[in-house]
Amino acid sequence: MVLFSIGGDKRKSPPSQPEAGGVQVSAQGLQPPTEYGKAAANDRSGGGEWAAQAARAEELTQLTASVAHDINNLLTVIMGAAEALTEELTPASEQWELALAALRAAENGGELLRRLLAASPPEAEKRQTLDSRAVVDAIRPLAHLLIGDDISLKMQAPGHPLFCSADPVGLEAALLNLMINARDAMPTGGSLSLTAEAVSLRGQGARRLSLAPGTYVVFRVRDTGVGMSPELVKRAVEPFFTTKGPTHGNGLGLSTARDFARQAGGHLAIASEVGHGARVSIYLPRTTPLRPRLETVARTQSAAATSRHAQPAR
Repeated sequence: MVLFSIGGDKRKSPPSQPEAGGVQVSAQGLQPPTEYGKAAANDRSGGGEWAAQAARAEELTQLTASVAHDINNLLTVIMGAAEALTEELTPASEQWELALAALRAAENGGELLRRLLAASPPEAEKRQTLDSRAVVDAIRPLAHLLIGDDISLKMQAPGHPLFCSADPVGLEAALLNLMINARDAMPTGGSLSLTAEAVSLRGQGARRLSLAPGTYVVFRVRDTGVGMSPELVKRAVEPFFTTKGPTHGNGLGLSTARDFARQAGGHLAIASEVGHGARVSIYLPRTTPLRPRLETVARTQSAAATSRHAQPAR
């Protein structure tokens, strides 16, 4: 079983978009800059600096591919074991649900790895219309497994359909990252909750979050942990910034969640106070499922056609 192959036909991979004079890096390796960019680079440094940057970029590309191979092998083993467990265990049992959650997590990991190799953020076409209830239910088994028994976990989905537009893999990964961060902020136990609700942003409220006025679906992760000072809140979304120490985190959880929210047309907000826990919210555009609307149009057109056929001939 292989999640995906690395390499292959280079023509099938979309190129990344470098800035003028920049070095273009993709899953296939270093790509030459445009003629305009190359000329600009030569004007600034006489070519020597560009050559050094190109060499460093090539080394980084090779390292990324090597690490990706190793991660791909690990995910393949996890997927194989999880699939075997789902076939052996009783369907709908607690153990079967956990095995299924592990399988889904491995599949999501493979998708994220593909994006890493493509050196590009989630594309607009990857967005789907998602019911927030289904999102909460999808991560529920894995969340209970990751959080443990010493923390009270509450996951509350809305009692009615509430749809948003987002990449499902990215959303699940972002929420799990936030919940893991909340767990780590409560080393002696506490309470953690995940909720989803609709909010309407207007005027100052929309401007404060740099969002267009409208209705959004908000996923909120709350904890009763140690909390953060205003200085830490400002730095929390910086890539590689962490307070957990070098062996307990890479400092990318909040950063990737923030980037995911932006790419989805939303926002990530953090509210915290030392000694009073934290609340992290992901705002995503609320949307309406497309299929019911199409079905309504089809029914209307069908009814109109039936009415015309039913009228007596004149």
